Amino acid sequence: MGGVNPSKRVENYFIVCLVLSMALCTSVVVATHTPSQTGFFEFAVLGPQMEASSYPYNVTLSDPIDLWIFVGNRMGTPENLRVVVTITGPSLPYGKPIVIEMQEFSLAADGTTTQPFECTLSKLGFREIGSYRAVFELYGSAQDDSSWSSTGLWLQIWLNASK
Repeated sequence: MGGVNPSKRVENYFIVCLVLSMALCTSVVVATHTPSQTGFFEFAVLGPQMEASSYPYNVTLSDPIDLWIFVGNRMGTPENLRVVVTITGPSLPYGKPIVIEMQEFSLAADGTTTQPFECTLSKLGFREIGSYRAVFELYGSAQDDSSWSSTGLWLQIWLNASK
């Protein structure tokens, strides 16, 4: 007789049930999954023409250095932000930066700002030619909190200073 083997029929039944169960489970997960919204900050230091490519790498000690600091708030809530700028130079021990600027501002949810930043190395007390490292760090604080914490975002530029 040309019938189907009963054990093969049971095996096919279990395979069909397994495939349907997996399809049902996948459908339930997809239908009930809500993607999490992870907030973030945008942070950039721009050159005088408001472009990253226009950094003033070669500067003189007595001329002003013009930069722009861009910050975007994608956290979903208003944020208090602080940008701290430090610098180290040839006459300073490495790891001992000097704070040369601190800007604080509030930024609405999904808001952006571009703040000017200007410094002159000689006016900051630097007189030696050589390489200077400027570090820009972003700190945040919720609107209802007065403590500052690092966002983990920082940028650095190197300035080669001559007289």
